[in-house]
Amino acid sequence: MTRLRTSLQIIQQSLLVIGKHKKLLLFPLLHIAGGIVVVAFFLIPVIAGMPEFTMPTVLDRLKYYGENGYPTALFVAFYLVTMFVMTFMNVAFYSEILRAFNGGRVSLTRGIACAVSKLQAIVVWSLLSGIVGGLIRQLEESIGGVGRWILAFIGISWSVASVFAVPVIIREEKQSNPAVFLKLSGSLVKKTWGESVLGIVGISALSLVAIVGTSLIGTVLTIFTGIRFFEEYFGPYMVMGFTATALLCFAIAYLSALLNDVYLCGLYIYAAEGVVPEEFDEDLFARAWNVKAKDQGSSAKPRE
Repeated sequence: MTRLRTSLQIIQQSLLVIGKHKKLLLFPLLHIAGGIVVVAFFLIPVIAGMPEFTMPTVLDRLKYYGENGYPTALFVAFYLVTMFVMTFMNVAFYSEILRAFNGGRVSLTRGIACAVSKLQAIVVWSLLSGIVGGLIRQLEESIGGVGRWILAFIGISWSVASVFAVPVIIREEKQSNPAVFLKLSGSLVKKTWGESVLGIVGISALSLVAIVGTSLIGTVLTIFTGIRFFEEYFGPYMVMGFTATALLCFAIAYLSALLNDVYLCGLYIYAAEGVVPEEFDEDLFARAWNVKAKDQGSSAKPRE
């Protein structure tokens, strides 16, 4: 419980970081834009050769692929492109979070420029993570029983070990070996295992509770007030009420994802450099993260 309370305190301080550097709120939009690009790439072969582009014909084509299987080559390409785009956006985003911890001003264009400068590292890491993830998924589908549980454990272990891979890619100036990225990330996870898990689970749990609570309250209020006060305009009011509830839930999920990224970057700085970002409380960090005494630093700024 002490560790959980400490992690929740760090989450609160992460909110202060976002408040101080409000431009960080723009970066998750990169992920949304990247997702749109990937979906567009996925839809190209679906609509290719169609005599007319209408919603029913698109749905019919998607139904056909759902029943007969999507072409393997295109599926692999879609998967790898997704990995690359998401990694690229994360490098751009995390580089500016790290800069914010150093006291610098956040810039969307500078984050993208950083990702462009790391293209080789992003490509090789995307290939490795895409291949590993794809193999695990394929094996899970073909193996049953205990084997599937073992593969699931391997998948979780991979996800945990690679949690700091993106900050490592940013910090390692002359390195492009994905095995090195994984090794360095795994070594940092060992230092911060308990708090990494508690922080991520804590953010996710709080976000889930907030979303579920907002959905229930929004639904009840919408239905009750619609019946009680808007009988004549019940239909339009219901649409407005449910739309507002959905947007609020989206905003909570959006902030939760951003908070998780800030948390991990702060955790990375202290674990990798032994430096306490100035936005955080030094005593709180000392209690939270198990960095060896010889590696611990002061509340000085992290390195550029």
